[in-house]
Amino acid sequence: MKRYALLLGIFIIFILIIYSLRLPAVNIQSEKPDTLPGLSTRINSPTPSTTTTSSPSLCRLSTATPESGIAGLSLSYAYEPQALIYLDDLGSKWIRVDFPWDLIDNGRTYNWKGYDQFVLAMAKRNIKILATINRVPVSFSSWPTLYDRLARFESALVERYRLGGELARQNGLASYGIRYWEIFNEPNLPGHGWLLSGMDAGKAIENYAQVLELSNRTIHQIDPSAIIVLAGLSPSGYPPVKYWQALYARGLKNCFDVIAFHPYGYGGKFAEVAAAIRIVTTTYQDGAKPIWFNEFGTDNPGKQIETINQFFAEQQTVPAVFWYTLRDDSQSYSYGLRTSTYELKPAYTLFRDLLNKII
Repeated sequence: MKRYALLLGIFIIFILIIYSLRLPAVNIQSEKPDTLPGLSTRINSPTPSTTTTSSPSLCRLSTATPESGIAGLSLSYAYEPQALIYLDDLGSKWIRVDFPWDLIDNGRTYNWKGYDQFVLAMAKRNIKILATINRVPVSFSSWPTLYDRLARFESALVERYRLGGELARQNGLASYGIRYWEIFNEPNLPGHGWLLSGMDAGKAIENYAQVLELSNRTIHQIDPSAIIVLAGLSPSGYPPVKYWQALYARGLKNCFDVIAFHPYGYGGKFAEVAAAIRIVTTTYQDGAKPIWFNEFGTDNPGKQIETINQFFAEQQTVPAVFWYTLRDDSQSYSYGLRTSTYELKPAYTLFRDLLNKII
């Protein structure tokens, strides 16, 4: 009898935990490692703030409506000439890619060269870009210093690459530019572009909230039609539902036009995940907010074919889905459709064939 009572108690606790997260209980097939290859881990970020000082009243939604019916690729790098061969072959019309703050901004000048080349290559192919502003560049002694420099960087970035911006004027691109801006990546999982591995993502929610409000105001001052995408959250790390609830509780619903999630491990459950997210948005009178799955895949070679089939079978569940990624970042980090040296994998051929059926 005591054993039965103990088992019943454990079961009830498990159910309460799952209900509190409000996401389907499944095993994560593809948790990312603590540090992505190539991402800087040398940043000594300032201590997370515990005060609430953001100004959500300054936020405004885009004058444009986010697009739908999107199936694209998520890249962790920008210009690689060899990649263009395979982007042409795939025929993808959407690319999500990092614009790394730490590589572009050295504190004195902006190094646009590789990113100009990338944007011009995408313009030639009429491929639309979801640009992820990511990776803090240097140590900051205070958050206000970080906010100030970020605002200056975002102003320069958007002015250069927006429709009708500096790059467009310099190259005669009358009808091409970047309109979609994601504000960092996976802030609930330190080490992936926002905060260092090991830092407390929950304590830094207020700092991300201020960055989100600042980014909305900065970007929309230059381009009122820009679409602000809330950083895609990871299923690992600080619980995503709690993270969204914390942002909404601060009155930030007008600071972003799209809410995003990375449903690693939820293949076959896209509809359940979207419904769980919709519960959150509806609770805060934001039920019409588009939900994007802007990063999904697996680094398990034995599951890539199955996961790609799931990706396309569920592609219409949400307005946008992005596969991560075109090539492996290393031999041990194998999410790519091709190897790190662009050798063919079976996943590539399947992805191309299924993508060409829907574009």
